[in-house]
This record gives sequence, C-alpha cells and structure tokens, in this order.
Amino acid sequence: MTELKSKVSLLNFGPGLPAVRIGERINPTGKPKMQESIKNGDLSFLGELAREQEAAGANALGVNIGMHGIDEKSLLVRAVQELEEITSLPLYIDSSQPEALIAARGAYPHKPLVGSCTGEDVSYKPLMAAFLDQPAVLVVMLNDEKGVSTRAEDRLEVAEKIVAYADSRGFPKEDLVLDCMAMAVGAEPTAALECLKCVKELSNQGLSTIIGLSNVSFGMPMRKVFNRAFVAMAISAGLSAAILNPNSTEIVETVMAADVLANRDPYAMNFLEFFRSIS
Repeated sequence: MTELKSKVSLLNFGPGLPAVRIGERINPTGKPKMQESIKNGDLSFLGELAREQEAAGANALGVNIGMHGIDEKSLLVRAVQELEEITSLPLYIDSSQPEALIAARGAYPHKPLVGSCTGEDVSYKPLMAAFLDQPAVLVVMLNDEKGVSTRAEDRLEVAEKIVAYADSRGFPKEDLVLDCMAMAVGAEPTAALECLKCVKELSNQGLSTIIGLSNVSFGMPMRKVFNRAFVAMAISAGLSAAILNPNSTEIVETVMAADVLANRDPYAMNFLEFFRSIS
C-alpha cells in the first residue's frame, strides 16, 4: 500500500484499493496562455485550476510547469508552496529536471508523489538516493537506456531491475510507483494490451502502478471514448493511479464505477459519497 499526505488528508492507494485520480490540468503543454503566464513569473492561475479539479473529483493534483526559457527550479518551488496553501489534496510534483524535483520536494512539508524519472540508471538512482531521507513516493517510467519497448516483457524487466535496486538501498517498495507507459493505439495496435499486461503483472506482485491516460488515444477521433474504455480495463487489471482530466465528468464517473465493478470500492461507498456530494 502506498501512502500520500497533504496538510489535512491521508491518501492510501495500491492494488485492491480505489484508483487515485490525479488532475493533469496544471501543465503548460499546449496551453499558450499558461505558458505566457509562467514566462512572466505569474502563477495566479494555480488557485482556479486547483479548486476546479478538486471539485470535479480529483483526489491528487499534478503540478508541472516545465517549459523552455524559465528557471524551472525556482518556479516549481513557488508553485508547490502556493498549492500547499490552496488545496487540501496531495501533490504529484512532476518535472524532467532532477534538481527541480529535489528542491520542490524539500519545499513541500508533507509526502507527495514525485516524478517522472526513467528506468535509466542515471535517472532513477540519484532521485531514489535523495528521497531516502526525505520521504516521497517516486514515479519511475519503465523505459531504460534502450528506449521505450512495445513489449510488456521488456518493461517488466526494467521494473524488476528498479525494484531490486530499491531493495538493495532500503528504499521502501511501497514508496515506488511504476509507470506502465500507455502508448498510442493509433500507432501501435497492441499498445493498450501490452500496457495492461504490465499493469496486471506488477499489481499481482503487490506493486503500485500509474499511467497517463490520454496517451492511449492520441491521434484517434472521439478520444474521450477510448480514454473511458481504457481506464476501465486498466482498473480491472489492477491500475493504482491515473493521470487524467477530472473536468471530464465521464472519466471520473467511469473510474469510480470501475472501482465498484472490480470490488475495489466495496458496497460502492466512495461512489455513493462522491455523487451525493455533487448532487
């Protein structure tokens, strides 16, 4: 079981528990207005995005401000500090710059998700060392020096290497979340099935898993339909957490219904509580 903390909440997740819904909206990719604000050092958009995602059904918030031409380290620290004051939800601090991740983790007084690093030795090992004394849940993508494999078996080999290294260093297995890397079915017809194989095997081993949901439908028409179908299949396979847009009501409803159908929300307690709160 994996544990996240914010100033007022404790969030447990992992195989057999309800899937965590991580809000993806605090991310400048494809958002010119947000990019311009970040370039100007203006983070005033954080409050609105945090509150609307929490109200829509996110139970953790992703924060990624990565883009060219900024001091990402200092701005990510600022963003984490401001969000800690704004929201009661735990954070997923996301950056491709290790020094930014370490600094931002140090600025957050609770226990966040932190990532994403890769299965390359130069990527995950330094972060694992950094978070031994500064507890955080580390997200590691299952690609390595050979790149991203289309085969679940290759990703599972990367996972085995990461878990073995964590054991050797005393890094808690419950503080490790493995990104099974959903890829576009439009480019590779078996992409979804290979990702699901990976999720199922790792979940059977008691490991926590995560995917970025929207990747699977890239390039397809009616992307929301694919995303909904895929997340239901992934939850049935044991998926622990999905990075998604909680403003899409259908996605949130699908995740919560899939939890009930997979007996991960016994007697639909979470499902009923959530829908009473928004009715």
